Order: sequence, then C-alpha cells, then structure tokens
Amino acid sequence: MSINLPSVYQNIKAQQIISYDYPITIEEGASLFSYLPKEDTRFFWQTPDQSITYYASGSCVDFPIDDSLPTRIATYRKQYLFHDIPTKVMGAYPFDLDDARESKEFGSLATGGFFIPRYLIEQTPEKTTVILTTTAGDSFEELTQTFEQMAKHVYRRATVDGKNKLMLKQEIGVRAWKETVQEAVDTIVKQHSPIKKIVLARQMQILMYEPLQAQAVLTRLQAQQPNTYLFFYERKDYSFLGATPERLLAATTEVVYTAAVAGSIARGKTLEEDVQFGQTLLDSAKNTHEHQIVVDRIIRELQPFVDEVKIYDRTLLKNRDIQHLYAVIEGQRLPQLSFLEMIKQLHPTPALGGEPKALAVKWIRDHEVINRGLYGAPIGWVSLVADEGEFAVGIRSAVCHKNQAILYAGCGIVADSIPEEERQETQIKFQPMLRGILGDDASRNHD
Repeated sequence: MSINLPSVYQNIKAQQIISYDYPITIEEGASLFSYLPKEDTRFFWQTPDQSITYYASGSCVDFPIDDSLPTRIATYRKQYLFHDIPTKVMGAYPFDLDDARESKEFGSLATGGFFIPRYLIEQTPEKTTVILTTTAGDSFEELTQTFEQMAKHVYRRATVDGKNKLMLKQEIGVRAWKETVQEAVDTIVKQHSPIKKIVLARQMQILMYEPLQAQAVLTRLQAQQPNTYLFFYERKDYSFLGATPERLLAATTEVVYTAAVAGSIARGKTLEEDVQFGQTLLDSAKNTHEHQIVVDRIIRELQPFVDEVKIYDRTLLKNRDIQHLYAVIEGQRLPQLSFLEMIKQLHPTPALGGEPKALAVKWIRDHEVINRGLYGAPIGWVSLVADEGEFAVGIRSAVCHKNQAILYAGCGIVADSIPEEERQETQIKFQPMLRGILGDDASRNHD
C-alpha cells in the first residue's frame, strides 16, 4: 500500500504521537481479529447495540495507573493535532484503586493500565476504518515508510476454529465464601452499623485441553448475550474478557450517561414464566431496595459534575440467563472534572462495592479471600481528540491464561441475605461466561 501523507505531517516534532487512517472492507462473516497482527497488548470493545466496535493491537504509548493518569492523557491530547482521526486511549483500572495488588490469576493485567494502540480498527454500521498510530521519526520520509510498513500487516488471516474440550469445572472456596457472606450479614445487622450493603465476589475455575481462544469466546458471546458490552483486554498472554450489562459512564463534552443496575432473577423457561419472574423482581422489596441504593449513590456522586440529573423509570434489563432492575440516568455535563476523574468518582457503584462506598470497600479488602484484579473494575476508552469516552463495569467476566479461565461472579449482601441463596444467585451469573467458553452445552453437568 502506497501512502501519500499530507504536507501537515512535515511539521510534526520528533516523538510526537501521529496517526494515519484509511477505509477498509471487512469480508462478510470475518472477525476483526483476523485483520491485525497479534501483538503483546490487545483490546476489543463493542456496545450493546453494536453501533460501534473497536479492535486494537499493539501499544504505541503505555500509561500505568496512578493519580497523574488524567493529566498525562490530557497532555498527549493537547499535542495530538489530527482531530479528524479519532484514535483512543484504551484499558482498565483495577477494582481496588487504593490497593491494587499482584495476582497470580491476572498476571500482567493485575494492576490495570491504559495504552494508545498502534493498530486500531473502528467499525460502525456505515464504515470500517483502520487507524495507524506511531511516534514521529526524524524525517517526513521515515514517517511515510513507517505507515507503509504498518499497513502491510493489515490483511485477513486464517482464523482458528476455537474448538476445545472441557477438562475441569469447579467452584472455588464455596464453604469459605458462604462463611464470609454470613460475616457480612452479621456486620450489617449490628446495632448502629453504618454499612448497609457489601458486595462479595467468588470464583469458578475452568480448565480446557487446549489454550483458550478469545476470538472464539467473543464470537459466541456476541451471539448468546445481546444487550451487553463485549470487552477483551490482553497483555502478555493474560486476557480479561466478558459480556457485561452494566455501563459505568459514557460522556460527550456536553452530556453524561450512566445506568443503575442491581437486583437480579433468572429468565423464565417460557414467555409467561419470564414475565412472571420479571414482575416478581419488580415487586421484590429486597431487590428494589438494593436498586434504590445504587440509584441514590449515583445521583449523589454525579452532582459535582452535572447541571441537572434526569432519572428514567425503573424497568427490566433482560439478558439470556438473567434479568436485572435497570434505570437510565443522564445529566448535562459541567466542566469541573475530566472524564477519567468522573470514572474514579463513580467507581465502584453500590452494585459492585457496597454502601457506604469507603467502608464497604475496606470491608471487602479486609475480608474477601480472592483478589478481584480487574473484575468489577472500569474498562473502556477515552478519546485522544476530546475529553469524552465510555466505560463499562467488568462483570460477567473471566480472566484467561493458556488453558485456564477463572470466572467471577458477585452479589450484594444486605441484612436479610441468606448464604446459600446468594450462592445460587452467583451460579446464574456464572452462566454467560460458561456458555461463552463451553458453548450452549454449558448448563450440562461437567463436574
């Protein structure tokens, strides 16, 4: 591919971030994964309505997680001159922003991180665009050669079929987890206890005979789990992926959008039963109370950076295996905080941490046996052109390494929670990733 760069590229300073984009045609039925070289860092993102899909491979600039992250990204944004080429900064925070620790399950992903991708495919219903990004070299000719060499690596490759067989499926630490649930209940019901809710997570281990193929898992999730964000973040053979129903925050320069998701019940086997289950959820005092806690907190934490908040009626969000109480919340954005500062302000919502936030997160840190890593954490992207982006909450997810997947599920513990019932709720929440990894036979007994 011959690339003719406009003259504006001649004015770029050495080591400055620079991008070049061009349209591409994706063959029908082909995966975006097959069009880019597989580099150490990769990222995939698709919205619930499939209006936007991103697939990135390779890192041009890495951003470790610390308090200066919003400022460092803002500095790159000021230097980025190609406002018609919407490249992104992609990645994830760890769940515990104040105590991110190394984790054998998450390996190189344990503490999160962000990056500007070298290769990025942006797909909408109207068009598909390749965005190549690099740091400027010493000459205009060198830059042209760099983009030409990068473009040579963008082509359709043969894809693996993703077929695999299950070796082992087991819930991890069930007895200890149920004991922790009871500890949480005892904490909440204590006289004058300020803690109203604690969200506890647990794990399931899957071992396959062959290495897991993220592309195949995401393809199945796309077919099986409508109305969810699909995400995938990989660094050095550790990958975190899932199909989450929960948006944390989306923002343009003028408006912010979020949603309160809490409370859950299984889908019915028939339409009549499904409607009945949904109504039971809407009428449940426990679940509506849990949902209202989330709504109230989001509104409270949105107030510093929005002019006014609009709350839509509580309704049901239905996924294949589970349905939730759901309410859309939006507001007119004020300029005080950057988008990433808003993300840190909202995370974790009561649906993933508890209420009040600081006390619940500290209780989790002190009592929960597992290391959550990126589970329940903010994952998404922020634009390098403007201070806007979109993040989801990393639930209905798993971390994969070679032939192992560790699945995560959590539930909100309140005063009347019963440990075995909470275990059963998390079993339902394991189902999306079980189906994604094992296919539609996931519900069969493999133990």
